[in-house]
Amino acid sequence: MNLSAFTLSLLLVPPATTAAFQTATTTAALPQSPVESRAPLSATYRIGLEDEIRLVVVGDEQLTNVFRVQSDGGITLPYLNTVAAQGLTAIELQERIRAALAKDFFRDPLVRVEVSKYGSQFVIVQGEVRLPQRLAMTGPMTLMEALSAAGSWTPNASSVVTVARKPPAASSGVQQDFEISRINLDDLSHGVANTNISLVGGDIITVPKAETIFVQGKVKNVGVYNWEPGLTVQQAITKAGGTDDKGRNTGIKITRLVDGKNKEIAVKQLTDLVQPNDIIVVPQRRF
Repeated sequence: MNLSAFTLSLLLVPPATTAAFQTATTTAALPQSPVESRAPLSATYRIGLEDEIRLVVVGDEQLTNVFRVQSDGGITLPYLNTVAAQGLTAIELQERIRAALAKDFFRDPLVRVEVSKYGSQFVIVQGEVRLPQRLAMTGPMTLMEALSAAGSWTPNASSVVTVARKPPAASSGVQQDFEISRINLDDLSHGVANTNISLVGGDIITVPKAETIFVQGKVKNVGVYNWEPGLTVQQAITKAGGTDDKGRNTGIKITRLVDGKNKEIAVKQLTDLVQPNDIIVVPQRRF
């Protein structure tokens, strides 16, 4: 059936039949896109400049296409010329286009609108990553994808990454603080559930520099090592390659800054916790 015949048949369908046609056709004619099936941005997402809009109008090949939001905030469509899009949700734009087409061109048009490319949205990745940058969101993006695009984290990175997100504007109009999420990088890299979160435009991802400890004495590799919460004396010594052939696991001392002064602390057990900036000294065995 050609386009003219299809359009004529729609015009001749009685109202009750048209409603049935719309119900039966919407799912088949307007399938979910790959973008939607992954992890769409919030339904409240507001269209911005440079976003690309995928429009489907059943029975019209000219309107079924991808259109970019121009510098004036509108998209240029066949029949309708410029339609304002900036600041609308996809559902609001869909209804605006449907109403305009129904007014002068189509009877009960079947219309679908979705954002296929997010040219106006971005996230910031900063801190201990190899390529700190502002990343344009060209579609749904996860935390791991953003970190990978920034070259992943460096050896000096902390064990935790933070994601700062601006909450939706309160009804009172009062500015709210950013919501902060903290995610363990080791859990993220091992695919632990609920760590690879979906990002939204404006998120600020920060990988802080790790706090450090210094391990010296009779260990295989004297040096500075990253501290992470819950680190024990045993784990700190393991980071340094373990004790050498003259080292022992008793009589270990920690030099710790307390109230601005260095204090020597005797390690009671290897499970004692280490604090940032501690200096751990492993003594020599007594023969």
